[in-house]
Amino acid sequence: MVDKNSPDESKVPRSLMKLKRTEFISKIELNRKEGKIPSDLQGHLFLIAPVGFANTPYGDGTPIFNGDGMIYRLDFDRPGEISLKSRIAKTPCYFADEATQTDERFKEYQFKNFGLGRFSLLLGLRNQVNTGFLTAEFSKEQTARLFITYDAGRPYEIDTDSLEVVTPVGSNKEWQSEVPISIILSFLNLRVSFPFPPVLSTAHPEFDEQTSEIFSVNYIRDPLDLLESTPLTPLFIDNIIKDLKKAPHAFTEFVEQKIRQLTGQGLINDDNPLIQFLNGAKNFLSRTYLIRWNGQDSFERWKLVLPDGLPVTIKQSVHQIGITEDYIILADTSFKFELEQLLDNVPVLEIDENLRRCLATRAQLPDTTLYIVNRQDLRSGQCSLSDEPEIEVIAQKITIPLELIHFRVDYKNPGGKITLHACHNSASDVAEWIHDSDTSAYNHHPTPQFLRGLMGSQMDIGRLGRYVLDGRKGVVLDSKVIHDLRRTWGIGLSTHDQRNKSAPIRHIYLQSFGFRSELLTDFIYNLYKDYQYRLIPLEQLKKIQDEDRPPCLFRLDTQTMTIDDSYEFSIGQVISSPQFVPRTHSTHERDGYIFCTVISDKGDEIWIFNATKLNEGPICQLNHPSLDLGYTLHTTWLSSIGPRTADYYIPVREDYEINKEDELTKKLFEEAIYPNFECG
Repeated sequence: MVDKNSPDESKVPRSLMKLKRTEFISKIELNRKEGKIPSDLQGHLFLIAPVGFANTPYGDGTPIFNGDGMIYRLDFDRPGEISLKSRIAKTPCYFADEATQTDERFKEYQFKNFGLGRFSLLLGLRNQVNTGFLTAEFSKEQTARLFITYDAGRPYEIDTDSLEVVTPVGSNKEWQSEVPISIILSFLNLRVSFPFPPVLSTAHPEFDEQTSEIFSVNYIRDPLDLLESTPLTPLFIDNIIKDLKKAPHAFTEFVEQKIRQLTGQGLINDDNPLIQFLNGAKNFLSRTYLIRWNGQDSFERWKLVLPDGLPVTIKQSVHQIGITEDYIILADTSFKFELEQLLDNVPVLEIDENLRRCLATRAQLPDTTLYIVNRQDLRSGQCSLSDEPEIEVIAQKITIPLELIHFRVDYKNPGGKITLHACHNSASDVAEWIHDSDTSAYNHHPTPQFLRGLMGSQMDIGRLGRYVLDGRKGVVLDSKVIHDLRRTWGIGLSTHDQRNKSAPIRHIYLQSFGFRSELLTDFIYNLYKDYQYRLIPLEQLKKIQDEDRPPCLFRLDTQTMTIDDSYEFSIGQVISSPQFVPRTHSTHERDGYIFCTVISDKGDEIWIFNATKLNEGPICQLNHPSLDLGYTLHTTWLSSIGPRTADYYIPVREDYEINKEDELTKKLFEEAIYPNFECG
């Protein structure tokens, strides 16, 4: 039998991890490889992708989702031509990172990769703004405003014409930083006054064009959740140490000392003053704020509480929120961006990598918790820059089976009924990546080097759900969940025609990653083998190695809950970033094109499909000798672009508080950061 984990037989493009960070500040014209460029294209398509770091390329184990954000724009303003412009999102922390890597004076401040984040023990957490977009068309402004987003940082506004970063959304004083990180680092005697504080938000804030309001979220996780949600408990520690007794005595003694030092006799001991403090302050420290912003002034915010008065607590992340005419929906999504990943690189944990991962990693929660806020309760909120008392608002809590990262909601909610369309990433963990120590779940051989840093394979088939929720009572009224044995493996990103946002969403276009057996490791297998909503038996999952499932582009009819059109790609291709682009004079929600990126070892390409006939294949394929896209993520489309006209701006010099006695940090900001944001 051919070894499917052999690099020579790989079904994962090696080019995926050999990314170049080339910026096309002057536009390039894409080449037409096959087919014909539609003559009725219009507007501008934006994509974004993490592209690694100048000093840390992919291929060394860096997770593929960890990297500076590269913004790409496709322009359709000349018939028969498609041009591309790109630029790295250069925020203040980008320049700090660059300086600490190249200037010996700032070497002690260097940022390093910690899981999905990039962190400096002296400066704080990088805001990579590499995930998504938010488009906002405020009524008083001539051009649409465009924001780039990240799960662990503030959004930033960009100029749609130049693609340059302009300003953060909200000053540092308006955002609450992640308290638990500071507490634990303080416990480890590390400095915690960060110029770049860790901030947890959402990669998908929402704009309501009817009311000209942006809604977002700022939350602080339960400081004890790290201990409750991972195997760091005395019983688990005792069991591990019993197993380790079988190992050589010196190794056992070393590991036991380290584990006891950090856990059994330290961090999780109930007599520890730190734990006593955290237990008492749990309700105070764990907070979730709903934010409303008019695009010009400081934020309004509300602290979310449950009907019994307890705070809304986020266990994983709020990767996405949704809005309807009467409600705001927050989802606790199956995307771990949290302390567990930072422990993957903490120097005091100098123990076996697999043991460390077992101590600090847990499976994604199998259910999804939704929090629904009635917009009628959002009267005047607390000004984020004032000392006014916090204003609480009640959120109804709903739990639905199956996890999700992304969803869409119909804007209209007649009779208080909310229709939610869910993409269920069943037993799938995009926050876990292939490590040096990983072995194949099929032959237990080490995974090939070039796969290190890629996300592991899913452990069950993905599903698509439609839910009708009672926003007033907080209950599920109706649900319909489907799957397809070929097309819903590894459901990823989606798109639909968003021009008429008040109309029900009838057709959603989605891409799936497919199933690639070489990405299924023993670690992921063991993490999800007991998944409670399993549809594909483990025995069958093991047999899939003989016939991997291809990536797909498909269309879901949300009314009939059927997949009514699809196209299968080659197993050696990775597709991503589907985006609906309407034709000129489009007459209905399928009257347009679907763009997507296609990566293979033959080169990176842009493919165009007729949105009504996916099964006929691409009508045009575009490439360029210098095109190197990386793993592109979310997209958006604008009918027109232009130089930014909005007045809103947060001055960089006023935004950061630098310790007056810290001369080196002051020098870093004065020399490497401020000059990039000040004219003259």
